[in-house]
Amino acid sequence: MSLIVIPTNVPSAAGGGGGGPDGTNYFVEITVDHTLVGADVANFPVYVDLSALPAAFWSHVQADGGDIRVTESDGVTRRATELVTINAGTSTGELHFLAAGVSSTTDSVFRIYYGSGLLSQPAVADTYGRNAVWASYEAVFHLQEDPAGAAPQMIDSTGNGHDLTTSGAMTTGDLVAAQIGDGLNMDGSNDEAHDLSPGVSITNVLTLQAWANIGNLSATGQPIGLYGPTGSDYRGLQVDASEHVIYYGENGSYQTVWDATARTGAGWTMVHGVSTSAATHELFVDGSSVGSRSQTWNGFAVTYLGVGAGRSSGTQSEPFLGALDEVRIRLNAASAMGIAAEYANQSNPTTFFTVGAETPA
Repeated sequence: MSLIVIPTNVPSAAGGGGGGPDGTNYFVEITVDHTLVGADVANFPVYVDLSALPAAFWSHVQADGGDIRVTESDGVTRRATELVTINAGTSTGELHFLAAGVSSTTDSVFRIYYGSGLLSQPAVADTYGRNAVWASYEAVFHLQEDPAGAAPQMIDSTGNGHDLTTSGAMTTGDLVAAQIGDGLNMDGSNDEAHDLSPGVSITNVLTLQAWANIGNLSATGQPIGLYGPTGSDYRGLQVDASEHVIYYGENGSYQTVWDATARTGAGWTMVHGVSTSAATHELFVDGSSVGSRSQTWNGFAVTYLGVGAGRSSGTQSEPFLGALDEVRIRLNAASAMGIAAEYANQSNPTTFFTVGAETPA
């Protein structure tokens, strides 16, 4: 379950027009800078750091964020939304919404409506709810939950049921400040979060992505590992211990796509491993391609999905030392321009879009 921090006060919506979706009283516009979008990207999940919204937003938004609604620039066409966290006391929070597209030729404008005191966020399976934001993904983990809470601790926001159970010596203290909100600190010894019955198969196309802080890495580790019934069934993102470089690979012949740049001390790094076919694979770091490989990789039925570690003969292997955030898996190939736009949005949201003033609805 997503974390919602609720102060005791409920702000007044007095002064608003009440003409927004579900009778909301105010809106602010966010305008995506088209120069940061290399080519038009359809069905783009936009990340909004709520701390970037004006003080007036925090004066009028419902304390639990239940009244937040997102539309296109017309104020009518609703967009699916996931409110991951909100804390009105500290004016912080994490919001994602599914844009029909962002343009590379003209700025894309959206409206965030709010101000009611009477509403709730849509149910996760609603047309405008959480699951719809991630309809093109197989699994999305914001890694915001308490790793020492009741299992399964890490919730899959797609609704596909790949919720992860933590293991090892993970405590509440392993929930740490990350690239987007909080993330998980992994000890490189026995920490991991896993789904032991994913019920999904990898075929020709795949995208694995994560934010990883590998600045203190001293051992080989796996931010994401997917394993199948045999020892040769593997696909994942890894970090090499000796050179501190990132690679994307499969286990049939230890075939990999390498990043040639040492990443020690690099801080938070965004990594994508992309297979556009069974024989075409590419690695992206911080939104840019760093290498590709043309070689046939195996498809398989996934029997283990691991975040922060892998599996070898049923036991844990290559635990990751560092912190992880925003782990996502797609059974489709992300485009180079979509990856670049994701990086621009998530690495610096207040540059990716500008925020307008509060306006009565």
